[in-house]
Amino acid sequence: MKARRHPALVLSTIIRISLYLGVLFCLVFAAKRGLREKYGVDPKLQEAKQELETLASLIERSKAKCGSYPSSEVALAEVPELKAGWKGQTDQDGKPLDPWGEPYHYELAGDRFRILSYSEDRRPGGAGMNADIAKGPASD
Repeated sequence: MKARRHPALVLSTIIRISLYLGVLFCLVFAAKRGLREKYGVDPKLQEAKQELETLASLIERSKAKCGSYPSSEVALAEVPELKAGWKGQTDQDGKPLDPWGEPYHYELAGDRFRILSYSEDRRPGGAGMNADIAKGPASD
């Protein structure tokens, strides 16, 4: 004698499995997003921090060679040490770009400089993953 399958039972099993997979996906996505925000585990954020270290080092090297810091962002693009040592993205004018495709912001106050990225939100300020990332003697 052949066993009969009940279409309602098969359908309810498919629905149950789909619900379980949906809940599992939501839990994994929420956990991943929570880790990203809590611990700053974002590849672009890490890349920006490394690039800021490089830029600060190149600016310091330029000061040691020339006796002063570059006077503006435009002058920053003309620094020979930066042209030779920068491996990241640049715009058409040669200004260094952050991982989000925006120019790094360079500020000079007297004999102290600060270079920063406005991070993912591309606006000054912010909190958490959108907080500005800065480097230089004025921000240490």
